[in-house]
Amino acid sequence: MAAGAASVIGWVEVQPSAKGRDHITLRGHVLALTDAAGRFTLALTRSSKGGKSETKQGGEFKLQAGESQPLSTTTINLDEKDQLTVVLSISVDGIEVFSTTLRTL
Repeated sequence: MAAGAASVIGWVEVQPSAKGRDHITLRGHVLALTDAAGRFTLALTRSSKGGKSETKQGGEFKLQAGESQPLSTTTINLDEKDQLTVVLSISVDGIEVFSTTLRTL
């Protein structure tokens, strides 16, 4: 399947975590508008007074048109002064077809 024939969109879900009030759970999702198979990465960068940490998760997906699925889930602690950047990238046939970025200020 050519990358141009596949149409997907994604989003990042953010929820409080049961681990405590300073923890959040982030989950990447994909929705196939046409039959699609590919790879994804969910990259997080957190900057705090203690330094910078980076996490990257990835994998494969295969969906039929109209299907969605969660891709990756991670829970992190986040202080009110921390800065967080989350990037979800989705590729089909080695070509990035969707990307979204979530940032705290």
